[in-house]
Amino acid sequence: MCAKQGKKSFSLKEYIADPKNKDFIIKVLTVVLVVSILGAGLLIVKRTFLDSNISWTLSEDGVLTVSGTGAIKDFDPLKPDEWLKLKSGETVKEIVICEGITEIGNYAFYKCNKATEIRLPKSLKSVGDFAFMGCTKITDFEFKGNLNSIGKGAFYGCSAAKTFSLTKGVKSIGYDAFYGTGYYNIKDIRVNGALYIDNYLIDVKEDTKGDFTAKEGTVLVADYAFSGCTKLEKATLPKSTVSLGKYAFNGCTALKQVIFDGKIEAFSEGLFWNCTALEKITGEHIFNDPTYYEKNAGDYWNRNAGTAHGQNGDKPFIYTKD
Repeated sequence: MCAKQGKKSFSLKEYIADPKNKDFIIKVLTVVLVVSILGAGLLIVKRTFLDSNISWTLSEDGVLTVSGTGAIKDFDPLKPDEWLKLKSGETVKEIVICEGITEIGNYAFYKCNKATEIRLPKSLKSVGDFAFMGCTKITDFEFKGNLNSIGKGAFYGCSAAKTFSLTKGVKSIGYDAFYGTGYYNIKDIRVNGALYIDNYLIDVKEDTKGDFTAKEGTVLVADYAFSGCTKLEKATLPKSTVSLGKYAFNGCTALKQVIFDGKIEAFSEGLFWNCTALEKITGEHIFNDPTYYEKNAGDYWNRNAGTAHGQNGDKPFIYTKD
């Protein structure tokens, strides 16, 4: 006679690990969350996942909270989904992005035009292209921690935003990142035609002419910052400047001389694209490697037909430390 077998003991750890139970566990956790928040007086009206690591909730009073770890994915504004409809609707009044989020993807909060407030985490390192484009009622963006890159058009058209607090260490700012913001349009905020946020040079008015000297303490020149300044003849950047954006001097057709007083960490793509009058570039760092220009031919200077690297047509550039 066989011995009577006892019942198999229940293991919560094994139950949770079983992928067949995933949906039920999510439902239970959602109910627990709703009950907890109800106790605090806030009703969650919607909860769902953007991906496996990031979820969002929307409270009854219009607080959109995004939590999890890693990057909020990129979105395509031409492919409407539930997320896009939610943001452009009437319900979202405030955006809270929790600690653990490191990147905000392209178009992530595009046209979230009813929100008036936003809270950003210290963990945030990158803001994608057009991430907050059209958020017309948010008045200020305060960044903390280690933000290092801002994509093109990131705050384009944020017409009520007059305050941007950026962190130290931003390495790149994309084209038109702050165009059409309340800050961009503040009267008399420019210095010698240049718009700065903290020590970042964002934009220079196209009618700037003659000699231009960036203010002391400038650490970064944004992408396309001088683009189209066809009357600019000479530009001087201080010792503090370490980063130059893509196509920063694009189309400065009267520019003859550029002076770098400091150590530029890297030269970006198309830095002097179509600077057809450029004759002289002065600076210490750019001469450390005598083969630098040959190795990077065509990447940073003019790309006009028949133009070799280090030349402006048939006329060679003069590289000097003086």
